[in-house]
Amino acid sequence: MKQGPWRQYRSFFHQSNVMLGFVILLALVGAALLIPLPLIIKYALDKAIPSRNTGRILTVGVVLIGMELGNGGITLLRRWLVIRETKRATREIRHAMALKVHDVSIDYHRRNEVGLLHDQIVQQTQRVDSMTDLLISTFFPTVLLAIGISAILISINWLLALVTFTIVPLLSMNHRWLRPRVQRAVKDYQHEYADFSAGVLFSLRSIELTRTRGAEAEDVARQDAHLAELETKDARMTWLRGLYGTTQQTLLALSATLILVVGGITYARGHITLGDLFAYYAGLALLRGPLVTSFAAVPAILEGRQALTHLFDLYNEHDRNPYRGTRKLDLVGHIEGRGITFGYGDEPLLHDVDFELEPGVVTMVAGPNGSGKTSLVSLILGFYRPEQGELSVDGVPYDEIDMPTLRRQIGVVSQEGVIVTGTIAENIGYGFPDAAPGEIRRAAHLATVDDFIDTLQHGFDESLTFDGRTLSGGQRQRIAIARALLRNPRLLILDEPTNHLDAGTLRRVLGNLTRLENSPAVLIISHHPRVVDHVDRLYRIDEGRVVTDGIRHPTTTAGQADPPGTTP
Repeated sequence: MKQGPWRQYRSFFHQSNVMLGFVILLALVGAALLIPLPLIIKYALDKAIPSRNTGRILTVGVVLIGMELGNGGITLLRRWLVIRETKRATREIRHAMALKVHDVSIDYHRRNEVGLLHDQIVQQTQRVDSMTDLLISTFFPTVLLAIGISAILISINWLLALVTFTIVPLLSMNHRWLRPRVQRAVKDYQHEYADFSAGVLFSLRSIELTRTRGAEAEDVARQDAHLAELETKDARMTWLRGLYGTTQQTLLALSATLILVVGGITYARGHITLGDLFAYYAGLALLRGPLVTSFAAVPAILEGRQALTHLFDLYNEHDRNPYRGTRKLDLVGHIEGRGITFGYGDEPLLHDVDFELEPGVVTMVAGPNGSGKTSLVSLILGFYRPEQGELSVDGVPYDEIDMPTLRRQIGVVSQEGVIVTGTIAENIGYGFPDAAPGEIRRAAHLATVDDFIDTLQHGFDESLTFDGRTLSGGQRQRIAIARALLRNPRLLILDEPTNHLDAGTLRRVLGNLTRLENSPAVLIISHHPRVVDHVDRLYRIDEGRVVTDGIRHPTTTAGQADPPGTTP
């Protein structure tokens, strides 16, 4: 049975049950220290002060000071414990979201906007964190205090208590009328904020495209449209939040005024003492502060509740990685596909495809754009499951294999040559944080990028921005190749390497690989005919089928590699 978001949310506090129980105990003790305060004030006004007994008056003062100091200390301790436990739970939720990001399928990521997912993980968890803090730190202690103070107020004077409690239905009606409106406004604002955040992220990532197309005005206009909507929805949400807090506080103030009038008349008629009136007012004042704070926090709690729903929509996403095997295999390099049929819609893109990759063999998959070459790479990496057929690694079916372990033994160089923010060394070592400087330089040498790096002012410590915009396409590609080679992969996949590498550079890279003692399998995805001269085996895809399968003997690779044993 599917759990609701609240139940799933509470599961992140399973380590905190004892500590939260202690927090509840502290809240009870704190309330117990404050609840007698009105009675002590009554005693002071009705007995201690009229008796002119200095000792009694000092005793009352010492007791009140002790109560306030004790409650203050308990409040601080409770607050520290709550902060510690809520932040730990928030960290666990964020950790669970980080794991979920890698658990959902690649197809899920390709279908969803990065900016929206970013908002879901970063902003929504922050809203949930704020809600948690308010619930435990403010609401629960207020409820305990309200119960205790109410009992004291009734004991002081039931008539004044009855007048006070007449405000409760009004508070409830106001809450029930405004809450759904605040909740709807919060939902609309969060949705628009996520769209705006995604739009800003898109603008920053696409700044070069925007400028080369001369589309600055269109981009600003698009952002202005989001800003106008965001302004409207933010103003409505802020207004309703303020309206809720102000109306609830006003009702409480009216209640206090009504008590002053009714209490004054009752005192004038001799039905209560001055001590009763002051004690009752002290109890109301003691309760009013936490109530005002609680009412002011309701919109933030509603915001957190909405965020919780969004957050667990991702947490409960069922579009997971297609393979769930656990066998950690040491890849030799033999990958085979038999009868592979695959597509993204109703029509298959690949039909009954057979292929084989072997250690030390350079294999090329050729075909026109859109023929399914890159889709074949996605299948090999386990991003998708074929509709028919089976893939195996060294004779072991994909269904049995732990895919992260397999992928750590495969080096992939995409068409874009992804660069992350950091130094060149950090880029080459991405995913391999323990790599030694010598290993990083060796990988750069195999990728023929070390000569370029040595010309930079800071060498391997040169800083790069996201997407490597200060680099040429070929430089990005060769850094990506170095990253792929760092772990000595048993399979190297080069997707359209000729987009950024000239024939001579590609020949040198392949030559370096063939001279390695334990040469990996190499798969080149390309539609360029000049690559054919560098490969041992050729598969050609046409209309989704392998129409040719040739064994070749490259004539231009040998002799073009760096000399055996060469080191930078």
